[in-house]
Amino acid sequence: MRWDGSPYSRTDWWDPQKNNLIRRLSELPATGFNSIAKTRWSDLRATLVIPEALLGRFESYRDKSVPIPFISENARSRNFARWPESGGSGVNNPEIGELEYIGNWIADRIDFLDTQIMAQPEF
Repeated sequence: MRWDGSPYSRTDWWDPQKNNLIRRLSELPATGFNSIAKTRWSDLRATLVIPEALLGRFESYRDKSVPIPFISENARSRNFARWPESGGSGVNNPEIGELEYIGNWIADRIDFLDTQIMAQPEF
């Protein structure tokens, strides 16, 4: 079920054929678009799009939200006061579930993008 309650798949959004610009660029050999996209993705995968580095950003956000001594309220304490049981299957455990969930999602998403981008034909 989607965020808006409709019963459609949540993964059908990856369809470059629905984007006319991307479709036309990838179909025209003269543009070299697929080669450029693959090269750029490979560069990003070697530098910025590294699962550990991305997860590290979330860990730094978590570390910044720890309670500060002598200050009774911050964003983290307000969040857990408002939503004490905000997840299931360990997701609401801020020390284990959330970061593990995010890390798995990032790794799965990058694997998916690797497959989709690198599978584009080269002319």
